[in-house]
Amino acid sequence: MNFLIFLLAIVLGILIIRKISKRTLNRLLISGVLLITGVVIYFTFWNQSNGTSSAMDRLDSLESVAGTNGPVLDIESTNINLSSDRVAMVKKRIKTASPILDAEFDIYDVNAGNSRSIPGASDRDYRVIMKIRSEYLLRWSKGMERVPDYDYSWMKSTPRFEKWKIQSRPKIYKRPNEESYVLIFNRENIVAKRFEVH
Repeated sequence: MNFLIFLLAIVLGILIIRKISKRTLNRLLISGVLLITGVVIYFTFWNQSNGTSSAMDRLDSLESVAGTNGPVLDIESTNINLSSDRVAMVKKRIKTASPILDAEFDIYDVNAGNSRSIPGASDRDYRVIMKIRSEYLLRWSKGMERVPDYDYSWMKSTPRFEKWKIQSRPKIYKRPNEESYVLIFNRENIVAKRFEVH
């Protein structure tokens, strides 16, 4: 439908040009103006009818598609196909230490990330795996202590885990007084982060 409107604008422009002026220069000038106007009109209508929206609007709709249910956030990256949308969702939900190239996650939050909710039971489990450029890896361990061991089998249940092809052992870091862990896989340029509150 929009393409037909675009073609109609061009045809009307050509008809108007034939009646307004017979000089070649004027025709070219008028044709250019009408063509540009037609293109602007076409893309304006196309964007509106295609539902193009801001990144934040897309994120809000992705949360509902991916599994938000009332005040409880329960979302997996399984239903989010674009890596840019997955990265945007991670940036919205956790504090990031560097740019992220790609991410997969499984996030559960009773308070839906709202720190101003009525005090009560809190249950959060954020499981995030991210592809990071190598020069940024150590930023993710800032303010954390290196620990010798941690059970990171949870990573295998993260959506599309197999795509990461992780074969090395990570350096493991823990935030003092919290159940917050960061695993850095140097060879694969991967950072895994888990934050739990029960």
